[in-house]
Amino acid sequence: MLSDEMKESFNNKVDRSSHKEKLQYLNDQSAKLIEEMIHEENLRIVAIRYRLLGVFAKYTWLWESLSFYLALAINSIIIASYSGVAFTYDSTQTAKQNEYNLQYARLYEPRFFHNLEYDTASSLIIILGTIQCILISIFVAFFIIKRAPLIVGSLWYGFFTADLPLRKRIIFTFLKASYSFFLLLQDFDIIYYVL
Repeated sequence: MLSDEMKESFNNKVDRSSHKEKLQYLNDQSAKLIEEMIHEENLRIVAIRYRLLGVFAKYTWLWESLSFYLALAINSIIIASYSGVAFTYDSTQTAKQNEYNLQYARLYEPRFFHNLEYDTASSLIIILGTIQCILISIFVAFFIIKRAPLIVGSLWYGFFTADLPLRKRIIFTFLKASYSFFLLLQDFDIIYYVL
């Protein structure tokens, strides 16, 4: 079964100048589409076998949305807590030292809504940031699991079943891994999600 992403990609790239061109493009892309469908089916089988992994994979849109809303919440907390309320002007220090202390208080002693009693803003930012990093890691990991085998799969086909001496196996593994990394760096979507 074709995923929505594959359908959208095909519809966006097809030449619509004539019926012949559409059929020619479908014929040209059929091997790639079949490969992607087989990979999607293999991922579906793994998701059924490992239910927890399946839940994470099925709801990647949820993890992406939660990550976005957490980023909004973190930025809102930063905006609401950036103040110099924790700073006390010290007349015995120079203006430069007072300015440094003010900047330090703004950056490292945030107070939520400029209130001295709410000194948990930095802890809240760290907790929400950690949750966001976990969600982003889950999303990126599943994207790479879904996309990378389609890009480098043909490079590794038959390599693990080949009977090679240990030295050649190590050298070829290093070369293939380097080339795989190079191929993955050429894919815009992977670079976009990783960075």
